Amino acid sequence: MGDESQCISEENGDCKGLEKINLLLVGKTGAGKSTTGNTILRQTVFKTSSTATSVTKHIEAATSEYKGYVLKVVDTPGVCDTDMSKEELTDILVTSMSASPEGYHALLLVVRYGYRFTKEDEGAIETLKDIFGEETVKNNIILIVNGGESFDTEEEAPDFNEWCLKQTGNFRRLLEECSRRVVYFANKTKDKKVIDRQIDQLIEQIRWIRKSYSSDDLKKAEEIRTFRIQCAKAFKNIYDDFKSLGNYGYSQLSKLEHLKKEAQNLEEILVSNLKKDTKLIDQLNDSRELLSNINYAVNTAIENKPRAETTAVGSSGGFWGNLFKVVRGIFRFFFS
Repeated sequence: MGDESQCISEENGDCKGLEKINLLLVGKTGAGKSTTGNTILRQTVFKTSSTATSVTKHIEAATSEYKGYVLKVVDTPGVCDTDMSKEELTDILVTSMSASPEGYHALLLVVRYGYRFTKEDEGAIETLKDIFGEETVKNNIILIVNGGESFDTEEEAPDFNEWCLKQTGNFRRLLEECSRRVVYFANKTKDKKVIDRQIDQLIEQIRWIRKSYSSDDLKKAEEIRTFRIQCAKAFKNIYDDFKSLGNYGYSQLSKLEHLKKEAQNLEEILVSNLKKDTKLIDQLNDSRELLSNINYAVNTAIENKPRAETTAVGSSGGFWGNLFKVVRGIFRFFFS
């Protein structure tokens, strides 16, 4: 982690009593996270680049004082890059929590103005939610639209509210999911009034976030993710065992009934935890389909139960009994 830039008067204790606001920057490489961080801090702390190559290799943190607030900004590498593995992303986000043990008042998802939000980007957001928690975008995300590389002055910038209303597709869904908590940052401007207004708008949006994101939230998300993996493994074991039976003869009935019991238990577990993790609905549907197939196999096995046969002459059933009836009929026909 990089050195933390303390607010100017913090060493003298003058920052005591000021309200702290902790912010975590996330987004793709090249979206302008570091530039946005520098704008919020009103000083150049984080290294920036105009290329698509990430300059931020490690988590960096810095603070500054602003209108009675101590703003703490934590910058991250491109955690929404589509080529980043889930393991890498998890390590970065877990480490980011240690940079602000008291949690984050908002997670700032930085996107570039005019950028086409693709399905791959949507997948990266889903991965972010998978690690931070399904409700992260809804409860903790503020969208920062970086127009700094597109417009030199505020006058050149678009009517941002109108622009937001015109958005469609994946980006519109993202806007709606975060309840349209969005701020436009003209990061190229040198106008202090414009910069202050942008920071004021950001703080106003933070006021709408009811609860900070904490290490406990990350731990809960990890527990949910682990539980989801365990359920997926349980499903696979039942499915593989069921598939290995090959046929549904009567000799397989006891094994099928055992698998049926396991599938029923898994379904009950998934149903009882559905409120904690809505992503379990897909596993629940798969589990119910598997249980339906096992039920069919059980019924088939019961129907294939061998019938009791007897070899006694004169018996009313079986092959020999039927043959005896035929012979007796012939005998009566010729000799009666």
